Amino acid sequence: MKEPKRLLLASDSLRYFRLGLALVLLWDLIFRFLHWQEFFGPEGFLPMQYAETYFQSFWGPYSILESTLGVVGLLGLMIGLALLYLFQIYPRTLAVILYCLLTLINQRNPFILNGGDLLLRTLLLWSALLPSGNHESKWSDISGYCYALQLSSIYFLGNMLKLDNALWVKGEALFYILSNSMNSTLLGQLLTRLPALLKGASYAVLLLQGLGPLLFLFFIHDFKKREKIALIFIFFHVLTLNFMSLGLFPWISIIAWIPFLSQDFWKRFPKLPIKSQDNKYVLVRGILACLFIVLLFLTNFYRSSPFYKTLRSLGFSQRWEMFTEPKTHESWWIVSAVKNDNTVKDIFMGEREISYWPLNSIADRMGDDRHRKYFSYMEYAQGTKLPLLWARSLCLRNPAVTKLDIFLMRVDLTGEKDLEKKPFQSTICER
Repeated sequence: MKEPKRLLLASDSLRYFRLGLALVLLWDLIFRFLHWQEFFGPEGFLPMQYAETYFQSFWGPYSILESTLGVVGLLGLMIGLALLYLFQIYPRTLAVILYCLLTLINQRNPFILNGGDLLLRTLLLWSALLPSGNHESKWSDISGYCYALQLSSIYFLGNMLKLDNALWVKGEALFYILSNSMNSTLLGQLLTRLPALLKGASYAVLLLQGLGPLLFLFFIHDFKKREKIALIFIFFHVLTLNFMSLGLFPWISIIAWIPFLSQDFWKRFPKLPIKSQDNKYVLVRGILACLFIVLLFLTNFYRSSPFYKTLRSLGFSQRWEMFTEPKTHESWWIVSAVKNDNTVKDIFMGEREISYWPLNSIADRMGDDRHRKYFSYMEYAQGTKLPLLWARSLCLRNPAVTKLDIFLMRVDLTGEKDLEKKPFQSTICER
């Protein structure tokens, strides 16, 4: 009798998968720790009382985040747990604990989050559900199949959304994405001088994200072909690292494909001195994986559901909209500050002379990807409380400033419009 086909994820692949997750998580947590005052502090971008009213599905013992000690202590605890996870000490348990703590602190300021945060939390749960490499039971494959389906859906369904956008259909999407210096590196900026190449690359991205996931699922039991497709996607994200400025997202995406590399692939790398985990409760983990992927799909297809906000806040969501609608403009901020000595400086991300064209690249002015995400939210926040909160935060962190005038600058990448200067918020700093 012919044996049934098996998924059989390699034990070394799963170890390197968890190792990669731990390293990315540590990097992110240390960065948040260094910038905790801006992101989570009482003088930061989002005071606690407004976070509670904005994010109504806030859950958990979030009162600990109201104090400086609570925020710093929680971040310090998470860094310590991530170090234990790095050495894969009780990795399943630690993955679930870290997922819960990340969900808690992410709710403190949702405006600094991006698709990478959602994917990172999702991968932490998958790391707890996936097998350890001991495949004695056929039930150990269930969670692997669910993970393969979820990973494929990110690309395929995102590709379907891209096909609804005229810029992608015309092959112009990558030109506008890389023309926006917030998204691109120096190499990416140089590529904009080759629009014909970028047109072909735009169609290649559509082909890869549309056909690649289908081929991956079709050849899921063919170890060699499965590995080749995984390596193609890894190479795709290596390219995005070189040409696009997306923070940790490309690294997280690379790590996501590691479980589908074969055992032979790791023979050229040092063997990790980590024992395989006990593979108990395989069927239970398989059932939980099926439930997890059902919830992931529900939160993307049924956003009008009364449970959507709660499920999304718990991490049962995955965005598929990245670059589905490329911007045809580039924007940046000018924060004109009058100081006690009557001098006027631009204090946005540092103290500069007032210049309505950026002195350096716009990406440098916008800082890291978390600051960029916050300020991209701010671009569409006029008429809400956020601009006033941002101005208040700037006043508190710059005690020598007496008055602030915030301007939103915008330039059209199509060349159809001139530079726009839009008054955004004017505030007298009261203390």
